[in-house]
Formats: sequence, C-alpha cells, structure tokens
Amino acid sequence: MILLGRRLRGSARCILALVAVNMAITPGTLHGQEKSAGQRVFETMCVACHTIGGGVRIGPDLQGVTERRTRDWMVRFISDPDAMVAAGDSIAVANLAQYGVRMPKFPLTAPQVEAVVDYLGGGVAAPAGRPAEYIPTLVLAAIVAAAFTLIALRQGTKRMETVA
Repeated sequence: MILLGRRLRGSARCILALVAVNMAITPGTLHGQEKSAGQRVFETMCVACHTIGGGVRIGPDLQGVTERRTRDWMVRFISDPDAMVAAGDSIAVANLAQYGVRMPKFPLTAPQVEAVVDYLGGGVAAPAGRPAEYIPTLVLAAIVAAAFTLIALRQGTKRMETVA
C-alpha cells in the first residue's frame, strides 16, 4: 500500500477487500455444496468439449454414457484414447470419424479416471455453460477490473498549463 501512495490508499483498500471476498467465495463451496473429485476433474478437463445433457460440443454429449458403454471401456478410453483408436476399437474409431477431433490423452491418475466415470454414472447433469456458482467470482472480477481502470484513468490524467 505504501507503493500506491496516499491518494490511492482508500481505493487500494477497497480493491484488496474485493479480492479477499473473491478468494473467500470459491466455486464448489457456495450454499454448502461440495464437489466430488470426479466433478472437479470433469469441470477442469472435460467440460470444454463435453456436456452432460447440454448437447454436442466438440465431442459427444455424455448424458447416459454409462448406460451405453461398459465401465471398463470408459476407463480405458479416458486413460488412453489414442491406444483405443490405434487398436481399432469400433466405438473409438466411429467417434473420431463422427466428430473429427481426436480426444486428447490427459495426464490423469487411475483414481481420477475412476472418479470421472463415477461422476458420469451419477446422473447429475453438468452445466452446459458457466456454472452458476462462478457468477459471484465473475462479478467481483468485473468490479475489480473497473476499479483498476478508473484508478489508472485518474492517475494517468495530466494537467497541462498553456503559456500564452
């Protein structure tokens, strides 16, 4: 705060307070909700390409996938999709042909893969877009960005006197 100067002391405190509140509101702990390990992995690694009940993105919608595929197949495919395609697995090859994108091999541990399969079989629909619990974080980030912008504009204004 010393580096910010006296003029920004109040604004800096406000921004630091907003950042502290933002850090206190972490996704997954709002309203007493605790995310499972599988849900955390899914939302970190999989949600960019897949939904659960939200329709096709880059890859298939995974709603009901545990009813269509065996657990063993899912574990093998999530663990090493390239090996499944190379081995000529009919489902893996068909998915590659249908979606035109090869699923990447993520550096997941065996327990993480098992947790994702458990999550997919739990019947809990994953969000198709941004989860609602991220909204407070997004709002606070926008407020902090606006505050920094206003501070920068105020500090960056130069007053020039013209000499006639």
